[in-house]
Amino acid sequence: MKLVDPAKPNKLQCYDPATMERLGEVSNMSADEVEAVVLKAKKAQVEWAKTSFEERRQVMRYLLKYFVENAD
Repeated sequence: MKLVDPAKPNKLQCYDPATMERLGEVSNMSADEVEAVVLKAKKAQVEWAKTSFEERRQVMRYLLKYFVENAD
């Protein structure tokens, strides 16, 4: 298992930690890109905190249904 493939130095190789099965790869991010993603997540959390328990439960049920229907 190699997280960095010398043939693709700008890609991070992803593996299932339980099985070591290769899942794919993602592009490496710069510190500025990481900071932008974190800022976006913080803004989303502020909006999520404004929702009611019922709204959150509805989202979670939708996600559960999706994952169950699309699990391999």
